Amino acid sequence: MRKIKLPSIILVALIFSAGYSCKSVKSDKEPFVKTIAVKGEPFIHADQLSDIRAIKIFKNYLFIIRQLRAPQVEVYDLSKKKKVASSFDSRSDILFVGNLQYDVKKERLYIFDLYESRLFGCDFDTFVSNGRIEPAMMVNMQENTGLYFSNLMLVGNTLVGEDEEYAGRFYMFDLNKKKGNYMVSYPDVDMVNEQLTDLQNSALYNGKSVPHPTKNKIASVTGDAGMIDLYEVNQDSIKAYWSYNEFYPKGIAVERIGNTTRAVYTDESVRGFCDLCVSEKYIYALYSGKSINDDTFLCGNTVYVLDWEGNRTFKIILDNDINRIAISGDDKTLYGLTQSGDIIKFPTPK
Repeated sequence: MRKIKLPSIILVALIFSAGYSCKSVKSDKEPFVKTIAVKGEPFIHADQLSDIRAIKIFKNYLFIIRQLRAPQVEVYDLSKKKKVASSFDSRSDILFVGNLQYDVKKERLYIFDLYESRLFGCDFDTFVSNGRIEPAMMVNMQENTGLYFSNLMLVGNTLVGEDEEYAGRFYMFDLNKKKGNYMVSYPDVDMVNEQLTDLQNSALYNGKSVPHPTKNKIASVTGDAGMIDLYEVNQDSIKAYWSYNEFYPKGIAVERIGNTTRAVYTDESVRGFCDLCVSEKYIYALYSGKSINDDTFLCGNTVYVLDWEGNRTFKIILDNDINRIAISGDDKTLYGLTQSGDIIKFPTPK
């Protein structure tokens, strides 16, 4: 049995307050049956890039979020394949860029500082033309709530946070009232291992959540399970309206250490979804399906595609393994980051 301590960052894929609803797919057809194979072509070679943690596409620009090195964000013009801006060096107030979000309606760029759970904002066009701009801080969640978050998303006038609190999967914070609360439970421990504590169980559902560009909706995928969930964000609640589940976390054992226990992976453990990106019309979820004993288990070559109502679903099979994805605004091109650091672009059939 391979013993690996589970990651501490928790997925926030909000579910019904009464519990998790598995495979509540609004369709008479089995989803993701159709598959389409595509071939990629090189876009940016690894020798032009380094230390990439995530990639995003807003308008006609590719944003590269770096892991540790300054500048933390680099911006490339997709049409010219040319770097046009870089920002957040060692002098910046933003200590660690955890996430970026583009507000289509207000044409603003939001930056989440992971280290201090702060949200910053600035004019998008000004940023891409002059990356040296210092965005203004909008809210300090650590000061307002006493909590630290692994991700923040602005959905309407609600700030939705993800953290490690097993009391709820999303933390909703009203920017006007300056109040927030946890809302929804995780799947029951019996779905995985009844010996798990609530905290160990919640840690299994790590993954990624991304908001819709213009609507009050969120898409989520799970890293240690085959789960995709879609949520609608209302004024005082978040409710799942479409859920798909191929498998719950597999091969999770409970190991005793002195007077306490910890959850560990075993040889039967499988990686679920590696990354997620969205457009106005579609959701793209990169799937691994590999054993954690595979050195490339954090990569995959299968992308699950669905519209925001879950009515149309299919899979794209890529000719390269990738670990990060981003989609163009017109849904015509998918960009993927390989394990060696190259960025490849793929056509996206519809």
